[in-house]
Amino acid sequence: MLLITCSCGQRMKVPSEALGKTATCVKCGERVRISVETTDPSALASGPNPRSSASDKDTAGGLTSTGMDAVHVLRQHGIVGAEAVAEASLIQLDIPKKTWDLLIDLGHVSPEDFHSTMAKQKGIASIDLPNYHIPAEVVEVVPSDLAHRGVLMPVDKLGKLLTLAMACPLDVEIIAEVEAHTGLKVKPMLSTIDALKSTISAHYPLARDLAPADDPTTQELHREFASLLERNEVARRIFEIESLTPFAQTSERLKMITGKQQNGSTLKEITEIIATDPVATALLLRVSNSEAYGFSRRVDGLGLACTLLGPVAACAIVESGEEADYAAESEGFDFGAFWRRAQFCSEAAQSIAGALNSQVAITVYTVALLHEIGRLALLRVLPKSYPGITAGRSGPERAEAESRAYQLTAAEAGYLLTRKWNMPLTIAEPVRFQREPRQAKRSRKITPILTLAVLMADAHEIGAGSPNLDKADTLIARLGIGRPELAEIYTETVSSASART
Repeated sequence: MLLITCSCGQRMKVPSEALGKTATCVKCGERVRISVETTDPSALASGPNPRSSASDKDTAGGLTSTGMDAVHVLRQHGIVGAEAVAEASLIQLDIPKKTWDLLIDLGHVSPEDFHSTMAKQKGIASIDLPNYHIPAEVVEVVPSDLAHRGVLMPVDKLGKLLTLAMACPLDVEIIAEVEAHTGLKVKPMLSTIDALKSTISAHYPLARDLAPADDPTTQELHREFASLLERNEVARRIFEIESLTPFAQTSERLKMITGKQQNGSTLKEITEIIATDPVATALLLRVSNSEAYGFSRRVDGLGLACTLLGPVAACAIVESGEEADYAAESEGFDFGAFWRRAQFCSEAAQSIAGALNSQVAITVYTVALLHEIGRLALLRVLPKSYPGITAGRSGPERAEAESRAYQLTAAEAGYLLTRKWNMPLTIAEPVRFQREPRQAKRSRKITPILTLAVLMADAHEIGAGSPNLDKADTLIARLGIGRPELAEIYTETVSSASART
């Protein structure tokens, strides 16, 4: 018998042969997948093994007689704990990668330690993949998605026997999938993860799987992001986002004034409504910078976008957004806090620019409003795991969690999205380098202002009395603004934010 535990805490006994299937929790009614991750390791080890034979011999696929999968082996050796597995399992809800592979991505186990642990398992032979020539006809036997997802590489085919180089030869599920697809018997062999991923990328380049680029802008982006798009599944998903859903209240407010004559002062009213919504602003900038409109200059401010498009078109663009309510589909994400932070940051950035008598004040406001648009992009492509991964985190801590989980931060996601939507670098670059202003090359006036506004937004988000400017002395000196002036701007912006709530 196996002892499984539901997320609600209910423990249940199930037959050993149920491993790999699902059961209904007797307490909460949720479906629980019966895997090594949900079982009590001691119960699994002491119970009968569904994958082992009575003679205790190695299986034909090269698996050891224990039949344990990689996660169980890692836990048995004390390399990872339950919390690490739970974190990987959360990400797995959105990213179809193996649990052991996600544990490596998250830094819970190094590739070297994982390989060493696999090498110690009984009945597993190794292969020196970099020195092995793989015929093209062998590569074609296994599809690209299987090779990438399973971190495996076909290296030889002899009759009905297919030799696979694998990072995890204990993965019976992926072996069974390969056998079902190919109709061949798999002989798994251990290879290092670095060698495998390098070989897989060379023979199955994911960039070729992307939709063909028909316009020069997209072709340029394919070249700029080729490496990132090939190695990062999340980046590929963001690259395919064509639209986001505006804040419902924005559409409602615009519809309320649709019946009015949309000219003169009404254009100002429309602009003011859209200026409270990062997504609506992004949609207008995407359209106004598209080749369809062909304006003579790049549009980097919301006011200019609304003026060029006109009030009727501006309202239509916002109101014709996708009908999908991703807010309802993403439980755990605080949209109210997101919008409040965007408004706070944009107001603070505009005040800083005003204090500097900067001519980029209008652009700075727009950039600050969009500074976390990457979070919505991540939420769109990772609706089940992103809220949990970032829950209770803010500022640099949230960015660190994003980087660990997805190898991509919200700032990087925002840059990818704004570049894909053809926004000028005066917007995209500050979004990307909002915490690293020294990296900015094309927006050296805007990015430092945004950085200070972001630090203020960080402080306001956690309820601090003042922003942490300890590491911003050089930046402050470069802008030529005093700390007392910044403190006054922060206080005024906090007061303004309080008045809105």
